[in-house]
Amino acid sequence: MSRDKEKTNARIIRCMKEEFLTFGYEKASLNRISAKVGITTAGLYKHFSGKEDMFRFLVKDALDAF
Repeated sequence: MSRDKEKTNARIIRCMKEEFLTFGYEKASLNRISAKVGITTAGLYKHFSGKEDMFRFLVKDALDAF
């Protein structure tokens, strides 16, 4: 993965965490996430297949611990 793509992915993850913690799953917005990251919503789909995929990524470690 290129350095720029790694930085973008790290920003996406940080913004996803903020979004889900602030608004919860139901009200989380891909548009808000992409705006905070500074990419298009379509650009998010290059990293994650959708909101459910993003949420699974964020909670995977906690779920695996159970």
